[in-house]
Amino acid sequence: MKIYQKIQKLIISYIDISSINNLKNRIETYKNYYIDEAPSRAKKIINRNDILISTVRPNLKNIALFDIETENKAIASTGFCILRTKTKLNTLYLFNVLLSNSFTNELSKKEIGANYPAVTENDIKNVKIALPPLTLQNEFAEFVTKIDKLKFEVEKSLKEMENLYDSLMQKFFKQ
Repeated sequence: MKIYQKIQKLIISYIDISSINNLKNRIETYKNYYIDEAPSRAKKIINRNDILISTVRPNLKNIALFDIETENKAIASTGFCILRTKTKLNTLYLFNVLLSNSFTNELSKKEIGANYPAVTENDIKNVKIALPPLTLQNEFAEFVTKIDKLKFEVEKSLKEMENLYDSLMQKFFKQ
């Protein structure tokens, strides 16, 4: 009985498809649940740097790298295919390949259902991708990381400029 009570008190951090911002391809939210109150689809254990791909409506590109900190063990919905890279594959390289239009087009060819198009995990895992040597994958990943940092800095500067503009406009129109 004590073991069951301990299991009931376990808390998980649950990630479902709505947790992903598909414009930024980032996990932006998650919900904490006691394990016995978690949604029935909360079944897939995920680890840092796993890639989550929604099997539903693949054209929406609900794809994200699990790179956030959660307070508890992270569990994903069964609506995801979870990819975990091995030693001959750079995670960031694979992540960017999965975001490509050519990958999405290949998945779209395998969709089943008109109102709720979906693909299977096997459909995702069987898409052929270019696999350059690991050194080139690493170079690509470094390049993408630099670009992402620059993009972040530009967005930050733009936000600061917008705030300054708004402040000046308020000051101007108060007079």
